[in-house]
Amino acid sequence: MIKRAFLIALAIFTLTQFAFGYTPEEIKGFQTRLSTIRAEINTLKIRLTGTTDSAARQDITEDIQFYELMASDLERKLKESDGAAATTTPSTTSTTTTTLASVKKAPALAPTNKDKLRLAALTKEIASLNKRFDRARSKTEQNNIAKQILGYKAEAAAIKNRLYPKKVVPARPAATMEAERISRIISLEAEDFVTAPQETAENIERQKFRHSVGIGGGFFGGTTSFFGGARFPLKVVFGPALMSIRVGAGLAQSRDAGTRYYPATFDFLFCFPPGWLTGTDNYIGFGLNYVVSTTLGKAGTVGGEIFYGVESEGFGGIVFGEVGYSILRTGFSPSHKGGTVLVGMRKVLGY
Repeated sequence: MIKRAFLIALAIFTLTQFAFGYTPEEIKGFQTRLSTIRAEINTLKIRLTGTTDSAARQDITEDIQFYELMASDLERKLKESDGAAATTTPSTTSTTTTTLASVKKAPALAPTNKDKLRLAALTKEIASLNKRFDRARSKTEQNNIAKQILGYKAEAAAIKNRLYPKKVVPARPAATMEAERISRIISLEAEDFVTAPQETAENIERQKFRHSVGIGGGFFGGTTSFFGGARFPLKVVFGPALMSIRVGAGLAQSRDAGTRYYPATFDFLFCFPPGWLTGTDNYIGFGLNYVVSTTLGKAGTVGGEIFYGVESEGFGGIVFGEVGYSILRTGFSPSHKGGTVLVGMRKVLGY
């Protein structure tokens, strides 16, 4: 809708300019907007090189095409204004040339709300990329996200220096910052992420001990159960799957509601990205359980479970659901065997 409204407004504005021509102030505005749009196109192209998700790449490509259309229209208007200046009378030509020369020598525009809006968008995008980094399943994906974070932080720092020059160290020239940023990206790709600079994904990951905690409830081995636990990712990859371990403890009540069990669980999980098995994050797991105690005051013995789960972001965390088969054994009473249906929520933590 926004793009359609912009194109309609652009068409109306173009017809108006054909009728009345362009003033020096409008020409100055065209040049300023063209520079801003070209900078945005360069930023999007850098972002495109570090994005692997097909849907995100399609969105970025459409944005680039949209901005290039805007840029080509502004370039056309500037050419028309140059042509109009060439066909005017000598006195008019002299005045127009003087005006254009003064425009080129004019100082940079003062910070505007556009910078503040861009800064807010960059802050939001950096926060979103940090969340994606926490959930990244491979070193390559982590390094791609780290490159995007570095680029956005550099751009945000430059905007802050323009908006608040008294509060921060003056920014280096934009051309120098852009060259250094591109140099860092080329260096990361050339070294294949082995000997990356200080701000690479390896160092970012080293600063954070990432894990998650959660709770869930449902049916476990034919009993009504409630569980809590923690999940820890391992640096072990099997094809597309990233391996994790999960430890937990809970409460299970027998079918006749006469006995309650307090089992502890230890599971291995193979976590798959969207597109493998299902269209969302999913995992396959298996493990052992041990009845630590019961309401009869006796400990049980070892049982086991196997399960399949799916998960997705929601409610400020990650919502998950599991189905499978479990065996809960006491050693002094009949075992509880049956299906597993659990739903719950977990929260990713790190420091």
